[in-house]
Amino acid sequence: MSPADIEAAREALERLAGEIARLEVVAEGWDASHAQTLAAIKSSIEALDAEAFRRLIRCLKEDPAAAARLDAAVRDPLVFGVLRLHGLVKDPLEHRVERALEDAASQPIHFVSSFAKPPERESWIWMCTVKHIPDGGVVKITHWGRNFLLHRQGDAVSCMTNACPHRGMPIDSGRVANGVITCPYHDYEFDLQTGRCLNVSEDPLTMHAVRVNDGHVEVRLPL
Repeated sequence: MSPADIEAAREALERLAGEIARLEVVAEGWDASHAQTLAAIKSSIEALDAEAFRRLIRCLKEDPAAAARLDAAVRDPLVFGVLRLHGLVKDPLEHRVERALEDAASQPIHFVSSFAKPPERESWIWMCTVKHIPDGGVVKITHWGRNFLLHRQGDAVSCMTNACPHRGMPIDSGRVANGVITCPYHDYEFDLQTGRCLNVSEDPLTMHAVRVNDGHVEVRLPL
């Protein structure tokens, strides 16, 4: 988009936001029952829109050419603003870095010695038996103080770090359906076999190599 197009989009967004703000002021004068009804209608419409956007995005991302056009469309401030409202995109990296620095300022800082040795090799670690993982579902396993999520689809087993890449929150309590898990905090959707995010502009889950030996699941992890 040209600078003129971007500026026009921002002005359009400001006009729409102003109109919404004006209507919200009007609604403030309504009695409680009417206000609650309006809020319920608004919530239902937003939930319907969000689900429609998720299905559209998932469909477009299956085609590399369409996915590229989708990423380009998200650069439009109006499109980005609407998708962000529904939790389908996250803020630009610089904004997330600023928030992370603000959060870190209030947390104790732990220093790591410069003489600490990095992991030198990886090893296959026993996690559980195949039968321990529900077919089509997930199970949380804690090993060496780290949380992992294992998924099974028939004979295929996958393993990932139990953390959403958006904010690092655990996702094991998320809704699982058709090989997809939905983050319980931000509604991001991830393919449980590949870790790929099915929403726009989101990092994948951290996946780990898996092998199955005589019904036992082993995951390759750094020592």
